[in-house]
Amino acid sequence: MSETPFFQAIASGNHTLVSGMLSSDRHLADIRNHDGVSPVLYALYTGQPEIAEGVAGEASELDVHDLAGLGRAEKLAVRLDAKPQRVHAFSPDGFQPLHLAAFFAREAAMAALIARGADVNAKARAEAGMAPIHSAAASRRSGPVKILIEAGAEVDAVQLGGHTALMSAARHGNVEMTEALLAAGADPSRAADDGRRPADFARAGGHEALAARLER
Repeated sequence: MSETPFFQAIASGNHTLVSGMLSSDRHLADIRNHDGVSPVLYALYTGQPEIAEGVAGEASELDVHDLAGLGRAEKLAVRLDAKPQRVHAFSPDGFQPLHLAAFFAREAAMAALIARGADVNAKARAEAGMAPIHSAAASRRSGPVKILIEAGAEVDAVQLGGHTALMSAARHGNVEMTEALLAAGADPSRAADDGRRPADFARAGGHEALAARLER
């Protein structure tokens, strides 16, 4: 199903067009796409953080998923203190706030969520079934992964295909993330469903030194 013109404008990165559409109809900031995703999250998903901020400024209300994705830790904390159960709420596309904060590397928001009881091993309802540590690894930044490790996340949790956070770190050649995961007990010999191990992911990404490290 194709997106509506407003969501198409967001994905195109056309700030002028998005602003013009919002000026004509401010309620566009509150609509959802066919997957139930808000314009704010859709802008973040499509790599348009400035547009996400602009749309957020026009929205009548930002939910906990929007706040987590934007990294608005203080407002997120206030919202959760008022309604603590929202820390476990799933977005229409299947993610809890911690998944989103981890994916977009919003470390302060992650800390606020964890302090309020977010499940660091919660499985997303999305098809891939990722845990927050997979979302953090996908951010390609070590900070979110280290926060989850410190909070007790399962480092060898698997998502679709038997993939682990270590495999993601290896594929992207992220040495710091790899070392953090190994230090926390991640298993470099664990194989994905197709038989590939972290070293194989590193080698496929052209990271030969890291592959050798993982094969020690």
